[in-house]
Amino acid sequence: TIRSLKFQFLFNWFLRLPWVKKRMLQKIDNQPAGPNAAKRQKAQTYVWGQVKNANGKTIEKKMVTPEGYTLTAQAAVLIVQKTLAGEWKPGYQTPAACFGQDLVLEIPGVQILTD
Repeated sequence: TIRSLKFQFLFNWFLRLPWVKKRMLQKIDNQPAGPNAAKRQKAQTYVWGQVKNANGKTIEKKMVTPEGYTLTAQAAVLIVQKTLAGEWKPGYQTPAACFGQDLVLEIPGVQILTD
């Protein structure tokens, strides 16, 4: 992908043509829009993760969350609220590094599953 993008300048002129833009926008509009509000409210996402350290110790976790679009929106709002409240550290970092590894558990409907 990176190699391809290095040569993108060669065909940018083509992508700027009005009929090409129109065709690409039509293709985007014809894609499924995603689940509606009723489906999002009923759906859940199940997440499984496993990590292993150099000594061979393995930890596994399972989590259930609201549907993906809903989870993303709720996480964004939570992060904005924490940022506006001054609960952040400067510099680039992941949300977990900035707000703590249990940030996701503050979102309504997120649960760690036990076996």
